[in-house]
Amino acid sequence: MSRLVETLTTGWRRPVTPRAGLAAWRSSRRERVLVEVGATVPGGVLRGAVALLGVLVLLLSGLTDVGPGGSGALRPLLLAGGVAALAVAVARPGGVATGALLVVVGVRLLQDEVAVDLRTCGLVLVVHLLVRTAALAAQARWGTRVEVALVAAELRALAVLQLGAQALTLTAAAVLASGVPGAGASWFRLGAVLAALAAVAVLGLGRWRPAEAGPT
Repeated sequence: MSRLVETLTTGWRRPVTPRAGLAAWRSSRRERVLVEVGATVPGGVLRGAVALLGVLVLLLSGLTDVGPGGSGALRPLLLAGGVAALAVAVARPGGVATGALLVVVGVRLLQDEVAVDLRTCGLVLVVHLLVRTAALAAQARWGTRVEVALVAAELRALAVLQLGAQALTLTAAAVLASGVPGAGASWFRLGAVLAALAAVAVLGLGRWRPAEAGPT
């Protein structure tokens, strides 16, 4: 009887993987692939750059200025909102915080009369750098190594786009210098600055798409 039971149950036993084969299989899963890359920087450096550029945006937009102005009473609230948006942008550069910071800057420009000068040209450049750097930082975690060649390629692309943005800003300055009467000058000045900022923001954000899988 016992032999009959053994015969019937033999066909239902699962095959046992040999110990040597199992060890080889586990070993194959632990293999690492080395990829040669050029010089790299940690993702934390990119987030630090986002913080620095955000501070420059706050300074160049006049949010930190002291004195009378159209946004005098509102300026402390705008500054607090800008600082909060910047802090979130550093922690989560792929979110909407960068755009929120630009909205705060736009409100500041709407409240006060904007002068189209070298400070405005600097603001257009720094906003563009901020948007592109935040988009790049969103693709990497704090400890992820980012190849310097990729950062350099982004800077080259930015330089090409800045030619158009700076040309628009300087054209606005030239038109204003030639004389635009009354309220028309204020609206033209404001429209030119906001158009330049919107152009670099849209072009910068459109450069990147969310990654399908998170970085390792």
